[in-house]
Amino acid sequence: HGTKDNLVPYVQAVEFDRSLGNAGVASSLLTGQNAPHVFRSKQLLDTMNLFFDRHLLGKDVVIDDGPVAIAD
Repeated sequence: HGTKDNLVPYVQAVEFDRSLGNAGVASSLLTGQNAPHVFRSKQLLDTMNLFFDRHLLGKDVVIDDGPVAIAD
């Protein structure tokens, strides 16, 4: 989620991620510092693919939360 998102405030993503965790639902919040609503980077796409590998394919992979590069 971009911290400069002008459509969905970043704080809503933080609250949503926290609520999912409190409900026992797996969630990974990826943050693009100073990024807009939509952004791309290799690191972001790689991390999203890891998320799908884990949650759709059942692979044992580690997904790191936190900042991601907003451009490569």
